[in-house]
Amino acid sequence: MKKSLSPLQRPGRKSVSLPLLMILLLSAAGAGCDTVAEISFDIRKFDKVISPGPAHVSSCDQDDTTSQMRFILLDQSGRVIRPGAQLTGGALDGNTFTASEVTVEDGVIMPVHGRSLQRCDHLKVDDEGNPDFSDCVTAGLAICAPYDAASDDLGKEFAPTDGGDVGFCRTACTTDAECGRGTCVDSTYCSIKNRSDFCSTDDDCPTGFECTPIDSNSPQKMCSEPTDVTVKAGSLAFLSPPDDNTLRALTVIMDNSGSINGKGVTEDDSTVRIDRATDPFDRRIAASKLFFLNLKNQSYKASTIISVWSFRGETASGVTPHTGSPAAGNPFVVNSDVANSALEQISQASDFGRSNVFVALEEVANNGIELGITRSRNWTIVLFVDGPDDSVVVDPDEDEATRDFARQQWRSNYERALAAVTDAGATVHIIHLDKGLGANGLAVLKPDPENAMPFPRDADGRFGPLEEYAQITCATGGNYIYVRDPSALNEKFDILTDIIGGLWKVDVSIDTLARTSIPNGAYRFGGTLTVNADKTPDSYFFSPLGDESAFGTVDKDDSRGLIFRRQGLDADP
Repeated sequence: MKKSLSPLQRPGRKSVSLPLLMILLLSAAGAGCDTVAEISFDIRKFDKVISPGPAHVSSCDQDDTTSQMRFILLDQSGRVIRPGAQLTGGALDGNTFTASEVTVEDGVIMPVHGRSLQRCDHLKVDDEGNPDFSDCVTAGLAICAPYDAASDDLGKEFAPTDGGDVGFCRTACTTDAECGRGTCVDSTYCSIKNRSDFCSTDDDCPTGFECTPIDSNSPQKMCSEPTDVTVKAGSLAFLSPPDDNTLRALTVIMDNSGSINGKGVTEDDSTVRIDRATDPFDRRIAASKLFFLNLKNQSYKASTIISVWSFRGETASGVTPHTGSPAAGNPFVVNSDVANSALEQISQASDFGRSNVFVALEEVANNGIELGITRSRNWTIVLFVDGPDDSVVVDPDEDEATRDFARQQWRSNYERALAAVTDAGATVHIIHLDKGLGANGLAVLKPDPENAMPFPRDADGRFGPLEEYAQITCATGGNYIYVRDPSALNEKFDILTDIIGGLWKVDVSIDTLARTSIPNGAYRFGGTLTVNADKTPDSYFFSPLGDESAFGTVDKDDSRGLIFRRQGLDADP
């Protein structure tokens, strides 16, 4: 029986060192083998489990009761293990490997403070002119109200223009007691807060969460609540194509907007400001190159075609293919070396401009549909972004009807992108880099009054996980990978090559997310995933300090999964 740990703590993970490995080999040789060389390294053995975390895919159907715990199994040579693999303990099939071989312990839910706020259009009315709160009803909240500087606490750096253009879904109330530690404004709706990830006391946490040390040796604390996680019997399944010969298509789409290296959104604002740059040293390019290098070592590489795109600006004209024969409408190639050359083009072409994320995703998806990729290939799209789609602009001095039309256009762009990737049958993985900004950079960027959809930043200049990205990955069966430090990108891109080749899942119920008392929005999941695939269990630790090291840092090494809660149930379980 494992020793019970504090919800945020996890044991350090130890790898077998080279000297120990040699001892084991020599011992085996002395036990009956003439030489070490007689030991067969062709015998596959389960060595390691890694995981991108849980995926709240059932939230696409507005169901808080079920999530997917996804994981990858690797053998001693780093190859993915699929169903039917011949391991030392026998074939990995339904008789020897079931959901009962997967456990999740020490579960804990941690809110992403303030960044879980559900935006809404507080000016929307129905046909009879009454307030239309439909945006919030689907989110499990009851009312939409604008930001109110007198009652809301979203951090000193937020300061939206008069608050009039930013609305958030709220809990309806008549007394303060119904709002936890918040207040009931005008006996109508609860106030909202925007705190950092860290806390000092329980008063900094939402109702039901406690301020808990990250580690016994760390002075840092985070809000958390322990949760039971139950693996559902019979739910084990393999999500990737079953063999190496299955035809695959792989597309990487890179954000190349001005914010990447600290430039602005217009040509006269193209001076580099390092304190507002999200990736000034091109870590995304290096990570993508490593991704394609690892792809060359994957057994499915021969059946995979590749395309690389970039995007910036406000329209489809800024969406650019960098591989294949773009003039002929076919950006796909078979050589991953060509993809690396394309990444160099992207790095050298970085410029000013906004982020037309949704237009880019729609453009790429439609290209694949036109080429018939979806009819012949298992198509994976990897989308790298460094913030929200801010491509729809409007003069802040325009009247409210004009601004409202712009908000509708932004929403329409999102809905068309979601429909396009869904129609294409593509699996979309989103890597969202949300780097903190310097004080001067934040002062320049805090909310752009020309954005049709203004986005709140926290005191570090971060946007936090975005509902729209979660919904795109949820609807297509992908993963939303949220990263707060560019130096962590290598690991996040690296895991995607294994996800494409060998992703498993079990269905789990995360007790805390089913409670109506838990606010809607984004959460980080901590815990220990243990898989016994070959009579030898291995564990992966979801922790703020990372899976491997006991001396990690929260931004760089955070291995917690990202999960969204989108709707409340009628009653607590």
